[in-house]
Amino acid sequence: DGPDKAFALRVRRADDPAPIGVAYLSGSQKFRVAVAVAVGVGRFAAAGTRACPLESVIIDEGFGSLDKDGLRCMADELARLKDRCALKRVVLVSHQDEFVGRFPVGWRLTPGDGGTTAAAYRTR
Repeated sequence: DGPDKAFALRVRRADDPAPIGVAYLSGSQKFRVAVAVAVGVGRFAAAGTRACPLESVIIDEGFGSLDKDGLRCMADELARLKDRCALKRVVLVSHQDEFVGRFPVGWRLTPGDGGTTAAAYRTR
């Protein structure tokens, strides 16, 4: 919040050559940028070693900031990342039924007296 900036991120959209500051992004754009940066940092960190390649990405919420088109685009992009980047898993935590319905495997977590139970409701 002060004048010091450790990292001033600017974003360039595929259809616009002019970069813009993060402060000017919408909530859904900020979420998509955060996912892209997280995957990029993970791939960069894993690139120096063959012993520990980036195999999984976990995204915990944030999908509520996306409209229907944004959810569709994010689901398509996550599927593309999984295939193109050879990820073994993309783990999503979401309450957006329309969004999670686009993926082949789903687990429902339910709190209970003895702790949280996990039940598969969709498998390949």
